[in-house]
Amino acid sequence: MKKILIYILSIIAIVLLVNFIYINFISNISNPDNLESLEEKSIEEIKKQMKDPSSFEFISFELDLMKTDLEEIKMKENLGELHKKGEIKYYKLRFRGKNSFGALDISEVYIRTNDNLYFLGLEE
Repeated sequence: MKKILIYILSIIAIVLLVNFIYINFISNISNPDNLESLEEKSIEEIKKQMKDPSSFEFISFELDLMKTDLEEIKMKENLGELHKKGEIKYYKLRFRGKNSFGALDISEVYIRTNDNLYFLGLEE
């Protein structure tokens, strides 16, 4: 009876472990839907902060490796061994929009994300 119980609990533990690994690592890797939803969420947040959201014109959206690496170094200095490499990524969104004077300006905003491309915030 004990062997059967241990066997069943082992199978349940293995299934839960495989499920956890799939959900947290495999399902979100290189999923273009996540990148598209990050871009949409970022544009939505930027438009909320603009004086004239209807003037928003998309230019580009790309991973910024230099800012990501710089922030990695800063976090490692502050947190030491607690920080895991690759936890935070920065994407740069360039856009055009009207300023307070009605002139079109080109602006850049950094979007802070985690490894799964969840929106964490905007940085100028």
